[in-house]
Amino acid sequence: MATSDADDPQNRPDVWQMYRKRAHAIGIAEKRGGGCPAKIGSTGHCGARLADRSQGPPTIQPAVATTACAAEASTGIGPASGSAQDYRVLCRVLAPGPPSPEVGPALCDPATLEAVMRLAAQEHLSPALHQAVARNFPADIPKAQRAVLAIDYAANGRRNRMIRDLLVELGSAAHRRGIELVALKGCQWLLEDTETLAAWRWMLDIDVLVEPANYRTMPAALAELGWAETADRGRLFGRRRADSHYHLAPYTRGSLPVFIEVHRHIGWRPNLLPTELIFAHRRGVAPGLAVAEPWHAAFHSLMHWQIQHGGLRRLQAPLRNVFEFVRYLERRDLDLDRLTAHAERVGLQRERDAALAFAVELFGIRLPANLAPSAAARRHVAQCLAIRGSPALAWIAGERGRVLAMWDCKRAMYRSFLEDAGPAHMAVALWARRLIRLPLMLLSALYLVVLGSAKLAREKLRARGAEASHP
Repeated sequence: MATSDADDPQNRPDVWQMYRKRAHAIGIAEKRGGGCPAKIGSTGHCGARLADRSQGPPTIQPAVATTACAAEASTGIGPASGSAQDYRVLCRVLAPGPPSPEVGPALCDPATLEAVMRLAAQEHLSPALHQAVARNFPADIPKAQRAVLAIDYAANGRRNRMIRDLLVELGSAAHRRGIELVALKGCQWLLEDTETLAAWRWMLDIDVLVEPANYRTMPAALAELGWAETADRGRLFGRRRADSHYHLAPYTRGSLPVFIEVHRHIGWRPNLLPTELIFAHRRGVAPGLAVAEPWHAAFHSLMHWQIQHGGLRRLQAPLRNVFEFVRYLERRDLDLDRLTAHAERVGLQRERDAALAFAVELFGIRLPANLAPSAAARRHVAQCLAIRGSPALAWIAGERGRVLAMWDCKRAMYRSFLEDAGPAHMAVALWARRLIRLPLMLLSALYLVVLGSAKLAREKLRARGAEASHP
């Protein structure tokens, strides 16, 4: 039966206003510096009209990076937060398998539903939330909120189609030069899911891996397609510093709301998952494009969360990273034994156990008995949840991670790796860099102790005042 324009969700003021909040929260103001689109049907999450496949790329103002403060001022939504309870509820909603009986009643509470939707938007998980709600909880959420999630899901599907077209175009250009690219992170999901184009997965950039021998050839291939480097890193930071990075500077093309990052290694510690190993087991999916072995992709997901973003050290558990790792654990083609054995072989047992503990404790994933979370891993999960309710503890954990990162000297070690230095040379370079940084590290540690203690004391005083005013 035909519906009138008034019945169209995008023409309802309440749904449109909620969509504006969700769309802003996932990064429009942060990444594009622009307002909401005029028509939902022709736009994606970044607030720019997506490229129509028959009309070529859009022509609007180039992407402009602004601070998160601008997004917070315009939307009232700051950096990703949410209480531990909201985090738990969202995890149970997103969990694969049969729905938990306690989740439906929780979502019927308007305050809980609003908090869960807000957290999902901040974590770029609104499309995934739509998928979970449509599958397990369609009767527990009002129609207006379901419409908001459906709009996000549809818009993200269109955005992913555009990204896939750009990725295939890049693969063809690389293929003409005799180069093969391996899709990383969200791009792998997108190439493997030909039916829905992984509409649950939101992506900001296109990440591809190239063999180190072809790394310097890629800027010419990108320029051929009209992509340009976002900044002259050689002028800003020194050519030596720019050349000692594991990926090229992000590339943009006109007003397209995505970036391209070409990697030669998947992180500062390339020995954890060598590029050669990934290419040895890749699977071709299109001219010039391949996807990694599932357990390689899952291990990269674990590394990105636990190593690149300091999940274990900083007690960080961004739900989008946790959820992606859980999605890999649910894949039937994942070789979990090889994944866990490789993590142990390269010395990431604690990081592996922490990630698996999140999957078991919050998503209800069932694992073999030999991979049951240890007491230490369960404590880590509890600590990550505890700091979500304490800004002081979150600040202390973040600053502690920064101090430890200075001690790691990851860029200096990566530079030594690129120079093919021997163990003795690498050890000398590491300790020389540490000695140079030692005074700054000591000052940072003192700053952490003094200011952290003051923040904790102030937080406790506020809690006592709140208890006294509400006995």
